Amino acid sequence: MALVTFTPNTKIVSADVNANFAGLADASLIAAGAIALSKLTATAFSAFTPSTTGFTGSPTETGYYLQVGKIVFVYYSVSGTSNATSLTFTLPVAAKRDARFVGAAATDNGSAQTTTPYFGFAASSTTCTTFKTLADGLWTNTNAKAISGSFFYESI
Repeated sequence: MALVTFTPNTKIVSADVNANFAGLADASLIAAGAIALSKLTATAFSAFTPSTTGFTGSPTETGYYLQVGKIVFVYYSVSGTSNATSLTFTLPVAAKRDARFVGAAATDNGSAQTTTPYFGFAASSTTCTTFKTLADGLWTNTNAKAISGSFFYESI
């Protein structure tokens, strides 16, 4: 069982985690990796505008992201009038590897979807491809279409 006692502005006074940490200063803990946690709590998400395909006119494109090290957290929402059976949007940072996600909210042909849409991207890419169903369902090329959700991935 690990036991570490922390007191503000002092050194660790006891530790037993298969290593001898007695006498480490608080600054040593920060240098060892606590910086990532402070970035999560002190940094706001940044806005980005995902570039989209599959729409006519000017679609509504909203995105926010936070990058902590190589992990990228993303919220996105794209909507507009469809002119294609595909729908893609760009990521704020290139992905390290292939990834597929489910759990987005979608509208196709003007109606909210009751099936689960999914989206994904290839390694080294910034293009995210979406489908209205898990069976690679294509979008309708008329009326309103939209997809929104959040996810995280590893960047290059």
